Amino acid sequence: ERPYQCRFCPSAFTQSNNLERHLRSHTGKTPFKCDLCGKHFTRSLNMRQHKKKIHDSQFCFKSFIISGDIKSHEPIHASDMPFECRFCKKQFKWIGSLSRHYRVHTNERPFECHICSKRFTSSSDLKKHT
Repeated sequence: ERPYQCRFCPSAFTQSNNLERHLRSHTGKTPFKCDLCGKHFTRSLNMRQHKKKIHDSQFCFKSFIISGDIKSHEPIHASDMPFECRFCKKQFKWIGSLSRHYRVHTNERPFECHICSKRFTSSSDLKKHT
């Protein structure tokens, strides 16, 4: 049963929070704001992914407001990265990080939610889900 009906389209949901998230696609409401650049998002997950991809260094804990700054910063880490992905040439400091990265290319999802059976590429993504 899907008691939460969208007033704009035929979509219906089992949980009110899913309807609320769906309604943003109709209203354009973007309540999640990146504190570094001000960009708005409909979901907190999208905002976190944006910050990680655009503002956070993949090699250290530094964050940058301007994406060009991160591009000029990251080459200082190049000599510290002996492991390279054979698919995309991304480099890693540890072999374990490279092994986890390969899941991006292979779509391997070894971590399964015991409640809904959804699978994840990392244990941290599974923890965020539960």
